[in-house]
Amino acid sequence: MEEANRQRKTLQQQQYVSKSLKRAFAELEEARTTNMELPDASDLFKLIDKQ
Repeated sequence: MEEANRQRKTLQQQQYVSKSLKRAFAELEEARTTNMELPDASDLFKLIDKQ
């Protein structure tokens, strides 16, 4: 039971990271194609904390 819970949590974390990376790469591509300026790292950390 404990092992199953650990595996479930690991899978949830992997899915979250995957979703976050896909979103980040999509935003980077959009910024590249529209010549949009991206926020600096300190702004990104603030955005992450809000999520």
